[in-house]
Order: sequence, then C-alpha cells, then structure tokens
Amino acid sequence: MSKILLGISESHNATAALFIDGRLISCIQEERLIRKKNIGGFPIESVNYLLKMYNISPENISGLCIANESPTNHFTWRENGNRHLYTKGIKGVGRTVAGLPVIANSSHRLIKNIMDETAVRLVFPAMRKKQISEIQNCTGIAEDKIRFVNHHTAHAWANVYFLPPDKRNLNYLVITSDGVGDRLSATINTYQDLKMERVESVSYHDSIALFYQHVTGFMGMKECEHEYKIMGLAPYADKNLAIKAFDKIRHLFRIDNTNLHCKVYVANHYPFLGKTMANTRFDAVAAAAQTLVEEVTAKWIRNIVKTYSIPNLVLGGGLFMNVKINKLLRELPEIDEIYICPSCGDESCAIGAAFYIHNQEESTKTIDDSSFSEHPSIYLGPEYSDIEYKDAIKKAGSSSQLNITSPVDIEDTVAELLSLGHVVARFKGRMEFGARALGNRSILANPSDPDVVRTINTMIKNRDFWMPFALTILDSRKDEYLIAKKNTTSPFMMMTYDSTPLAQKQLRAGLHPYDMTTRPQILTEEANPSYFKLINKFEDLTGIGAVLNTSFNLHGEPIVCSPLDAMKTFQNSALQYLAMGNFLISKK
Repeated sequence: MSKILLGISESHNATAALFIDGRLISCIQEERLIRKKNIGGFPIESVNYLLKMYNISPENISGLCIANESPTNHFTWRENGNRHLYTKGIKGVGRTVAGLPVIANSSHRLIKNIMDETAVRLVFPAMRKKQISEIQNCTGIAEDKIRFVNHHTAHAWANVYFLPPDKRNLNYLVITSDGVGDRLSATINTYQDLKMERVESVSYHDSIALFYQHVTGFMGMKECEHEYKIMGLAPYADKNLAIKAFDKIRHLFRIDNTNLHCKVYVANHYPFLGKTMANTRFDAVAAAAQTLVEEVTAKWIRNIVKTYSIPNLVLGGGLFMNVKINKLLRELPEIDEIYICPSCGDESCAIGAAFYIHNQEESTKTIDDSSFSEHPSIYLGPEYSDIEYKDAIKKAGSSSQLNITSPVDIEDTVAELLSLGHVVARFKGRMEFGARALGNRSILANPSDPDVVRTINTMIKNRDFWMPFALTILDSRKDEYLIAKKNTTSPFMMMTYDSTPLAQKQLRAGLHPYDMTTRPQILTEEANPSYFKLINKFEDLTGIGAVLNTSFNLHGEPIVCSPLDAMKTFQNSALQYLAMGNFLISKK
C-alpha cells in the first residue's frame, strides 16, 4: 500500500502538498481556489481538491503534516460561505505587552518571553486539542495521523527538495530566514545525503525579515505581500538621500559571529521608524531598508560559511524571496554553490513538512534509492482537458464577441503574434506552484519594445510605476544576456542578474528601468517542452531568445487557476489574445 502524506501550511498563503511514496505529486495554494490573494488558515479547499483529484479517501492518508508546532491564529475551514475561527493564538496572549513601546528593549524582551512561555504551558494544550478536533471534523483524518513539524524545519526540508539531482551529494549549509515561525526567525543547518542537523537558531526578537516587513507596513503597503515593492523601489532613490537614511538605521542589527541581535524590540519597530525616518523621502526609506537587509544578511552568511567551512548554500524562508539579496550572496567569493528554494515563503512549508516526515520514517534510505533522486517539477497544480476549456468558453458567454480557433500549432501561432507586437495570455498544462508565473499561467510579450510595459499595465496589470517585469530566457542564450561571475542556474525566477549590452537592446521591457537588472526564468527544454518550443520559434522569427513573462491575473488577484478563471480575467481586461490549451481566443 502506498504511503500518502499531506503537507499543510496554515500560514499566510495557505497551501497543501501531496506526497505519494516520497514523491511530490501535487501542490496547490488555497488562494488559487478561493480566489482571495494570500489567504491563510487550514487549506481545506486545497486538501479536498487533492483527495478528489487523486481519488484518495481520508482513511488512506498515512500522515497529515502541519508546518507549525505552535497553534496558529487562523481560520480552519469554511462552511456555507462562512469562516470558522478555532484559536486566537499567541498574538492575542502577548498583545498587551506589544502595546508598551516605552519599555526598554531588554525589559520588553524579557516580559514577552515570559508571556510566550506562559502561553506554551497554559494556553497551547487547550488550543492544540481544539485545533486537532476541528481538523478531524473538516477532513475526516484520524487524530493519530496528524503530525506537527517545526516551522523552520519545514522550510529547511523544502529547500533541499528542489536541489538539482547532480548536486545532491554535496555537503550543504541549509539556512532559513523569515519573519517569525515557532518563535524563531532563522536557523542554520548542516545537510548531506538526506541527513540534516540544526546547529543554530535566531529568535524572532532579532528578525531582519520582520523589520523589512514592518518597513513595508510603515510605507503604507501590505505586510507579507508587498515587500517586493520596497525592493523594486529602492534603486530609484537619490544616492545621497539614501546614504543619509541608511546612516539612521545602519547600527540597528549587531552581528556576533553567527548570531544576529536587533537593538530595537520587534513591537517597537514602528515607533523607531516613525522617529528615525520622519521627513525622509519614500524612495530613500526603501533604499535604506534594502541596503540594511543586504549588508546584514551578507555579513551574517559570510560568518556562517567561515565558521562551518562549507561553501555550498541552500536558502529558504520569506527573506530569500528578496532576489536582490540572493544576487549579492551569489556573488560572494566565499560561496561556491547557492540554491534558493522556489517560491520559498511559507507556501513551501507544506512541501517541507511532508518531505521531513517521509524522511524521518524512511531514515535508512539514501539519495540513490529514494524518489528524491528524480528531478522535481515546479508544475504541480491542476491541469485541464479540451472539454473543460470548451465548457469554460461556453459558461463565460459573449461568444458572439469572440473568435475561437484551433491552430495547427498553437505555440508557433503565439510566437508569431508576439513577433508582431501583440500581447498574449498563455494558459496551458499544469499550473505552477508558488508566487512566480513560469509560462503556464503567464502573459507574454515581445521584450524588445519598452512601450509594451505601459500596454500591459493599461490592459490588465496596473502595476506600480516603478516595478519591473520579468523574462523567460532560453538556457542557450543566458550567457549572451546575463552577467554572472558564477553559475547562472535560475529556473524559478529567484535570482537577479546584471544585464549585458545585448540584453539592454533586445530585452529592455524585461529589465528594471533604473538599474538594468533582471529576474529571469532560465528555461530548458526538459523543464517545459511546449513553452520552450514557443520561445524557440519566437527566436527564429526575431533573433531574440527570450520573452517578457508576467503573471496572468488581474491586479490584486491570485494567478488564474482554472479555465473559467482565465476566461473571466480575459473578458474583464483589455487583453486581445488568450491561448488556452490548443485554442486561440481573440476579441472581435
């Protein structure tokens, strides 16, 4: 009988992952089904989808692996359109203390630690009992199959799952860093051949990612969602103003060898920012915050590599969604190999929790005799048939206003449209896991025309003016377009690169408008044959070995999941072309 594990992340961007006999079969974020961006809580719709799609009954589940040892403060399930709350969590317990910014940093930290420990002893047991009961009620999975995995342990195991097969025999430092998870903000782990040991950790009191998150909120943006906007805004700042702003916060973190210490308690970040950044330009604040996290993270990582004498890194956790930090780390002379978990925010914890439990229970296995020896795919979501495409077109209505054709070769047809300057939404195959659109739920355009950025924003995206678009670059052309002192492995858009003069000529619409960097998906034929074929044809027509690639969604909504989502988004935007499966849909 197969060993079936469900990995669960209840954090923001709730996610469910399905493993069968150690192989990741599918992974889907709740937001894609609920159509509410970054929705948190127990991902019951995703669980139900996976069980139905693979014809699995709850009694056949070997383990439900939840990526949090602490009970959360999220909603657990939906019923008749209503959401039901099962626990208030530690945030409620510590709220009174968090509202006392006048207390000195050391005293505040001590009081909060006492509150946390009290919650663990007196509050958590009852919360956990209620949590398990509600999970049983909404899933039908027995209590003895529900497992809880430390948040950062889940991050760490998700990191190594996506290592390239030919690199898995190396000795790695696996480093996690995020805002907070199970009262930690970061961990340092050693890893080789499916064996991992945590050697150090950093308290959430000293979280560099949490400070960056609070800068995002201070700037009037959504925390845990718009941090990328701070990163994108930073290069625009006047250099002198940026230096002055950075000087105000440069000593906020202290690094003692491999330990991080923040001099301002987390609940005091907002008062601290209000005092130090008063009357400072918004772009200078962004530049100061970005410079701080880059310098602190780089120095911390260099100390870690020196201490443990391991030059190979695997990184994950929300901090490493910051692709400018990843670029800086990749270029450090102390580092030989560096790999970033694809979409390494809390959504990846669902994968890590199940993979960890699998390897704990299969501890005698090695890389060579496990399913881990195969190259994992990022295309882990739903896939649809021609019948479902036709049904979605019919349900969407307005067929009299649409042209629907079935070209002999849809990829060649889309490539020709792109070469003529048209913008095309592409919906094909399995949906990508994570925050990046990697070709199957994407909007594509010719990257040589800078004006296409305004066209796409007017049509559908309405992005902030300073935010760049991304590229998909053929692996065979990467060295012509990207400047990299080391390996240029970036299949998941988790790295930025400086661009060559040729890229600045041919790919201008996919570069950051100010610093000319790019965050590419470097595509091999093996990773996505049909998408590769499309770009290869576009290259034949134009000489350009890349396309502009941005996510297929309305501004503020999740990436489209189903054919009906695609049709609704197409009709509620100014997009003129949608390639859905082997159908080409255009507006009359």
